[in-house]
Amino acid sequence: MISRRLLLRVATALGLTAGTSSWGAGRPRLAVFGATARSGRVIIRQALDAGFDVTGLARSPQKLDIRHPRLKLVKGDARDVDSL
Repeated sequence: MISRRLLLRVATALGLTAGTSSWGAGRPRLAVFGATARSGRVIIRQALDAGFDVTGLARSPQKLDIRHPRLKLVKGDARDVDSL
């Protein structure tokens, strides 16, 4: 299991913890590319359990079986810069 401390370090390194939007204000945020992949699902669950706001990118976001108020799903393809 990924520790909250490690997730915070990664999020800070990516500049995802300094946001001031109303969504997630004051909470660390994490972006997950490949949200519907096996590892993406695990990372999303662990990040939500650790208190993170998570944005998941997937080509078929409807395939993700996780629903949570702190989870946003975005349709896109990491290989296609225009969809990002």
